[in-house]
Amino acid sequence: MISTVLDVPIVDEEMYRRLLARRRLLTDQQIAEMLQTIRPVVRDGVLRHIETAQPRHFAFLRNPRFTNEEVVGLNVLETIYTLHPFGYRDRFVPAIDEVLSMIPEELLGEVAAFEVVGPRSETDLARQHFLVDEYHYHVAATILYAAY
Repeated sequence: MISTVLDVPIVDEEMYRRLLARRRLLTDQQIAEMLQTIRPVVRDGVLRHIETAQPRHFAFLRNPRFTNEEVVGLNVLETIYTLHPFGYRDRFVPAIDEVLSMIPEELLGEVAAFEVVGPRSETDLARQHFLVDEYHYHVAATILYAAY
């Protein structure tokens, strides 16, 4: 398991291919069903749920709309790497469906929330030049949470 103090890795072709193979194509109905039990959270000093207006093609980390409640009752289940296509190499804009498509199938019944925690800096993005230049993807570290 990856530590929750996260570094986004230097991505090589082998890692890219492993991540791409894990990604599933999801229908709108599958996404809606997953969002019944799996919610995105963002750290704003504490974990907070965000409103999930558009799960596809919407950068949910850009100006997230927080709900008022602090999220409690979650344990870190696992940290995974997720693959995100981009329109501009220096801007990380993940969408909810991209994260959902990368959650390992064997964990789907346990995951209650996820937090995308990187890349957050220009340094993290710079470490991904191979992936960015060749394939137009970013890799993020994503924490999966289970409810307790």
